[in-house]
Amino acid sequence: MAYRSPIGRRWPNAYTVNYLEALVSIWAAETQVFSDQSEQIISGDYSEIIIAAGGEDLLFGAGGNDELQGGRGFDLVRGGPGDDVVRGGKNGDQLYSGRGDDTLRGGRGHDQLAGGVGDDLYWGGPGADLFRFTSGNDRVFDSNIAESDCLGLEAGLSYSIAQQGNDMLVQTSLGTITLIGINAAEFDADNQIVNI
Repeated sequence: MAYRSPIGRRWPNAYTVNYLEALVSIWAAETQVFSDQSEQIISGDYSEIIIAAGGEDLLFGAGGNDELQGGRGFDLVRGGPGDDVVRGGKNGDQLYSGRGDDTLRGGRGHDQLAGGVGDDLYWGGPGADLFRFTSGNDRVFDSNIAESDCLGLEAGLSYSIAQQGNDMLVQTSLGTITLIGINAAEFDADNQIVNI
């Protein structure tokens, strides 16, 4: 079911955001699948599922709790306000969360995953991934030293490293990022923490 009708390349609101969110709560989020061409796609102000296919796409979330998914190609996918799920595809993608507690999932390829304001969750997938920390209490679930995954911190931001059970904590004044299943004794901070 489509809650709005496309006119041109934008999806104008036919109802208020509250009305659309009420429909989402009843029937679930609307799913939009786009073409194999390179496109710029901007979501509406309510919760949606947007899936890019081929091409090098730009996907931007607006309001609502969106799921934004890149496809084949080198995509840039950026979440907006709300608790979004931001997914990459089969190549090296750039994934950004917005405000909210977001989930970022890279695909195959060397992805960049950048958290925003909130407590974010990261999965990089296969490839040498860069997890860019901004603020909050974030968790990386598949950091892989053997695949040359790195953690990106703001230049000049001081940090300390601690072990907590099976996980490694990188603590800063802006929050903590937890690398699940990483042993601090095996982590080379000089090479695996980079300035961004």
